[in-house]
Amino acid sequence: MQLGSKGFYLDRVYQVEGGRLLAWVFLAFCGVLLSLGVVYLSPLKILGLSAGIILFGASLFRPELGILGFIVLSSTILDLTKLPYVSVGMGSLHVPDMLLLFLLSVIPLRILIHRIRLVKSPLSITLLLFFIGSFISIFTSLRLGGKPEFISIYFRAACYYLLFFAVTNLVQDKKQLRLLAAGLIFLAFGVSIAAVLQALVGPSLRLIPGRVETLSTLAEEVRGINRILPPGQTLVFAMSIVLGCLIVLDKPNAKHMAYYLIFGFLAAGNILAFSRSTWISICVSMLILFILASRKQEMKILRIFIFALSLAVIIVLSVKIADTGIYRYITSSYSRAASLFSGKMKHSGTLTTRYKEIRYAVKSIKKHPVMGIGLGNTYRPGIWKKDKGYYAHNGYIWILLKTGLVGFIPFLFFLLIAIIQGFRNFFTIKDNFLKTLALGASLAIIAICISSQVNPLFMQDSSIPVIAILAGFIDVAGRIYKKEYGNLN
Repeated sequence: MQLGSKGFYLDRVYQVEGGRLLAWVFLAFCGVLLSLGVVYLSPLKILGLSAGIILFGASLFRPELGILGFIVLSSTILDLTKLPYVSVGMGSLHVPDMLLLFLLSVIPLRILIHRIRLVKSPLSITLLLFFIGSFISIFTSLRLGGKPEFISIYFRAACYYLLFFAVTNLVQDKKQLRLLAAGLIFLAFGVSIAAVLQALVGPSLRLIPGRVETLSTLAEEVRGINRILPPGQTLVFAMSIVLGCLIVLDKPNAKHMAYYLIFGFLAAGNILAFSRSTWISICVSMLILFILASRKQEMKILRIFIFALSLAVIIVLSVKIADTGIYRYITSSYSRAASLFSGKMKHSGTLTTRYKEIRYAVKSIKKHPVMGIGLGNTYRPGIWKKDKGYYAHNGYIWILLKTGLVGFIPFLFFLLIAIIQGFRNFFTIKDNFLKTLALGASLAIIAICISSQVNPLFMQDSSIPVIAILAGFIDVAGRIYKKEYGNLN
């Protein structure tokens, strides 16, 4: 059975000593599980168990499919809290947690069977140090009175950064990397379609989890306009930047028409989020792309911009004449963006709340600068309705506050090294796809860093897997090029 040439695929498992035994053991284990399921479980649960076996089997023989499966579960349109789980100790293991553990367990299995080395890089070292700092913060939190149920929630989120190691150690060739990148873009496309459908049907019929709420700008509600923020919003946000790079820098081919269609839906998903920080971050990333582009590519960007602007004018005029609700979404987007330049912005409740958070956080950081107050610990009284005092809108302050300098410094270096390495790969790699993917991932991380000043993407369980994969793209692109073409020049 030929499923791939270089990845950890089924044909390679059978070609190595012990591989046949491994396959039979896995199949036997699956058979036992299904047999027990038929006896003790309902038909619906048996179906879920079968789907789980297929997913875990795919993860063993095609790891990139397992990584995509993890994103489906954690960062698209599924509610992570509603997924099946197993109680363990002071917390629980959800299906994505089990899949992550399985993917990580495949790494030593590959090392034993294929006699390969564990991938080591500055990125992996800094991320490992951050994870150690996060682990230490558990004991800090318990010492300072943190509640175990909240500690487990936030430590689970921190553990999702370990997906980076699954990407760097299990994605071994360009074919796997292409499939993983294409899969993420396709999943982002699906999330955007779901967001558009949710906007069309309104909040009375919930199609997706996350936030579906009436838009409020400068404390004024805009009736009939819904803000759609599904769990996969960061995936849409990041993949729109990666896809933008592919459209501008990749060689024209038959796929480009599909690229434009998908990019249009991703743009709609970003608009429906009504997130000003996301809009600013995307604009900054696209400006950097324009600066780095060649003269020919700059002209391509300008042509695309002129075409998009002309199309937007036609659409606006059409929906205005037709007097549809779409026109209200367009005007609301304009008002939302214009509010950034309003004198009322600095006195808005949004910024006032964040200022209060920062003041409380600074006091706690001064008291606990090195070790922090621990994951899942409170640092202030509640400020808004249902606020428990755990949350911080600034992602940097969140990590510094919770993990202290022990976790914060390695994390900053992780981001900085990823960005620098992404740009280095872009300038030194000759392979067009690899260099474009590296730049797209680097620009997406920059955008996430900008947005995280007002939105804690760094510690959101639906955003962390996306950050981990973006960093993995950068690391894997350079390593694949080095393996196939020699050292980076």
